[in-house]
Amino acid sequence: SAHTARMIITSLLAAVAVAISRAPPPRLSETAAAAPRYAIGVDVGTGSARAGVVDVRDGTLLGVHKQDITMWNPLPEHYEQSSEDIWAAVCNCVRGALSAAGATADEVCGVAFDATCSLVLLDSEGAPVGIDPTVPDEARRNVIVWMDHRSEEQAARINRGGHARLANVGGAVSPEMEVPKLLWLRDEMPHAFH
Repeated sequence: SAHTARMIITSLLAAVAVAISRAPPPRLSETAAAAPRYAIGVDVGTGSARAGVVDVRDGTLLGVHKQDITMWNPLPEHYEQSSEDIWAAVCNCVRGALSAAGATADEVCGVAFDATCSLVLLDSEGAPVGIDPTVPDEARRNVIVWMDHRSEEQAARINRGGHARLANVGGAVSPEMEVPKLLWLRDEMPHAFH
């Protein structure tokens, strides 16, 4: 659904915010011209990551960069990516947009993110866990993309339960949501669901 597609991949965003946003917050002072004056917008979409650098004083877009993200489609309705590929694309886009803008990280006062909502599997050490039933040991493929419908049966099972909480999601869950995907992993790839 459109709502699901716009939700944030919180695990990636937290890591990106820590790694990229090192500049202090904007400050009011007599030397306001020396204060950080650029904001970076990052959009992690279904097929690519994009970043733009904007001058916060007047909204001028100064630099942009885009990088495609690899997508695997090993079976019908199965769409997979790599969190490491996504992270590399985000970092490359931010560096590229800064370069195109002629700006440095020290001049950045903020970073904003928008991302599709996909399920990222990591182990307790933060290492990728494979989610592809055709190559279960390939940890690189550790993202079940939002548009993946491998969990249709699990979504239907949840909906048949008629739980009152379904009202919070419009009356029914979609296989594009994370809970049916987690149930699919539990049912079909229990070694990845631990």
